[in-house]
Amino acid sequence: MKGIHPGPEKVLLVDQIKKSVLIINQMKKIMRRAKTIRKTLSPSLDDSSSIIFKALSNNIIRVKKMFDTQKIRPKTEQIFSESESFTFTETLIHKSEEFQMKKESLSPTFFTDLQQLDEPKVLWIGGADSRVDPSQILNNPFGSIMIQRNTANQINLENPNVMAVIEQAVILKQVEYIVVCGQTNCAGVQAACGPTDHLDEHFIKFLSPLRELFETVSENVENDSMDVLESMCRENVHLQIRNLMELDFVKDAVEAGRLTLIPLIFDMKKGQLDQI
Repeated sequence: MKGIHPGPEKVLLVDQIKKSVLIINQMKKIMRRAKTIRKTLSPSLDDSSSIIFKALSNNIIRVKKMFDTQKIRPKTEQIFSESESFTFTETLIHKSEEFQMKKESLSPTFFTDLQQLDEPKVLWIGGADSRVDPSQILNNPFGSIMIQRNTANQINLENPNVMAVIEQAVILKQVEYIVVCGQTNCAGVQAACGPTDHLDEHFIKFLSPLRELFETVSENVENDSMDVLESMCRENVHLQIRNLMELDFVKDAVEAGRLTLIPLIFDMKKGQLDQI
């Protein structure tokens, strides 16, 4: 549902915030240039020039501190926390702009540098669960990980989406590691272990390999359904590792020592990764 369009005073405030960030970034650029000039000309600088330089530096620090902690940032957070003020799309755009401003306030050349950072060492193949975001749980910098996510972290060798990512990672990017990460209490695995009458045909077809795995696991696990689910989540990861080794270019890279396959599971209760 479309929200009420923000009032002109809120639009004006947000616009002022953006302009303030741009001014701060420009001031920081001036400071860096001034420092370079000062180092070059330091023998010829008089006391008054040094005082002016120091005052400028202190003002930049004061303005940035005010933006981050005192007045502007808390106010804009309050505005965008009011769901009736902005549409969902406008809120997404704001979050993106906030991300941009935060990164550029720390490093004005962040996005320029980012264009040169596409040299990942890792391909992460994980589930689509919103609670298990590899960028969050690994806390890795931009450009270090390629990510392929789908329901129950499946590696279907007939799926062009999955195959294109694996080929790009191993052949073109020459990653050193492929991580296959499952998770405890995986909804996709749960769906594959239960009745399928309520599921769409595409979902059933996508998870059909897990149905076959479930028959094997359930025969070997004698305890309750939670033990079966736990075993399924782990065995699913090993199944996907075996699927990877069916690919000649992956197998060759592994045997040559250029590539390592790593099976992991994210424990939802503990909030940590375990190798399995």
